[in-house]
Amino acid sequence: MTDEEKKVDQANKEKKTKKGGFLKKVVMIWVPLFLLQLVLSYVIVVKVFRKKAVQQEAVAAGMTSKKKKAKSKGQDLGEIYLVDDVIANPKNTEGRHFVNVSVGLEEGNNKIADELKKRDPQIRDILIDIFVSKTIQQMDDPADKDSLKSEISRRLNKLLGGGSISHVYFSNFIIQ
Repeated sequence: MTDEEKKVDQANKEKKTKKGGFLKKVVMIWVPLFLLQLVLSYVIVVKVFRKKAVQQEAVAAGMTSKKKKAKSKGQDLGEIYLVDDVIANPKNTEGRHFVNVSVGLEEGNNKIADELKKRDPQIRDILIDIFVSKTIQQMDDPADKDSLKSEISRRLNKLLGGGSISHVYFSNFIIQ
């Protein structure tokens, strides 16, 4: 190889390393920044818009953020107390899965709205205890949801006094 060919070869290598250096900078700086923006956008959209969607579903189902009196099919409903976002790990999942549930509790004959507010931590504890004791297979069928509702009603009525909760509604039920 002549000196001129060596210089041309070395110049080509320098151009390749400069191009590779630029590409490395793009990959090392801009790609992670783009991914970070993507993740942040997803989190913001899920947090903000999901809560609005859940609230709209609750209003459509006859519930507001905590309670609402409504009429459905000519039948008077009691006040509904909403317990938002109860999160638990179902049985036998070793923490790999979770259930996120919002539960509406309709009052029976008694006016117990204040009692429900006072006992919110106890109510959440009972709900978590129920969902932790069930496997995913015991919660994924519509018939299973009905048995969950009856168990919730039974356990909460034991806590609050018989007949306090007349109906249980799920305004959000996610198994992940």
